[in-house]
Amino acid sequence: MMGALFLQEKDVVAVLDFDMAIDAVEEGFRQYGLGLVQSPPWREVCFTGKGIPHGAGPGIIQAMAYLEREKIAVVKHFYSFPGSKTSVLRLIDAEAGKTLAVMEANYESWMRTGAAGAVGAKYLARESSSRAGIIGTGTQARAQIRFLARVRPVKKLYAYSVDPLAKREEFAREIENELKVGGVELVGSAQEAVEKADVLVTATPSTKPIVQGDWIKSGLHITSMGADDPLKVELAESTLTKADKLVIDYEKALETAQLRIPLNTGALKHNDIYGSIGEIVAGKKPGRENEREVTIFHSTGMTVQDASLALAIYRKAREKGVGSELCAALSMLEQAV
Repeated sequence: MMGALFLQEKDVVAVLDFDMAIDAVEEGFRQYGLGLVQSPPWREVCFTGKGIPHGAGPGIIQAMAYLEREKIAVVKHFYSFPGSKTSVLRLIDAEAGKTLAVMEANYESWMRTGAAGAVGAKYLARESSSRAGIIGTGTQARAQIRFLARVRPVKKLYAYSVDPLAKREEFAREIENELKVGGVELVGSAQEAVEKADVLVTATPSTKPIVQGDWIKSGLHITSMGADDPLKVELAESTLTKADKLVIDYEKALETAQLRIPLNTGALKHNDIYGSIGEIVAGKKPGRENEREVTIFHSTGMTVQDASLALAIYRKAREKGVGSELCAALSMLEQAV
């Protein structure tokens, strides 16, 4: 019987590609939509700075998920220390009670978040969407546009952020060179990015609304990736109420300021939430149904994405002979408990 596999970041990079990530995350969403997943809310401890957005101060986040069909579980920890942020996950064969793999998961986290945005666009954005808008030019914005280009024919990108000009220009050069899009235009306002786009992604740490409802045109799809904790907001109430389909990944999205505040004030009703992306992927509800619909996918991140993607990474690593066997101490520890 094989022991547990240890996968360093370089090993994960060696086996994980964009299409593999999209397929795995889409399958995780499908299983969630079919009720075959347990994915409880994250747990977090903050060493200092309680009441700030998660990951902004030193602390640890623990996340777990269980795929009932595969009988596979994941326990993932995000560590945030001064000058250092990292994550590690443990993939567990729940039926045998054995660890299959321990992997460094920074790259996995970046990829699964980008893949989630792509799945949202695949089901909710118009198939002909060629003009993309991005608000934010940081690390996750880079993931989002790379993945979006896998599912929609992006020919032009309109980018806006509050980052220094040098950082925005670096972003534009990087995306133009890699994706060979028709061009990346650094626009002067969030409004311009929204109004020029067929499909828009917001990837910011904002705690105040950015996208306003009177900027929204017929047929636009928006993926909101940054509003992922109780303090964050990217879309104004007026934008949310413009949506014909407002889709979430799971119930944690209702705890974010972006949805919690308008739900509490009555500006948004619970029945205004169309459903989860899992329900759409599983075929329980239709995604986009016509060219005129305004659609929004509010994604906070789910550990089911990690579970399905980690399993795919593990299988590919075994197939390619990548990684190293963990020492016998881990097996001895599992036998002891």
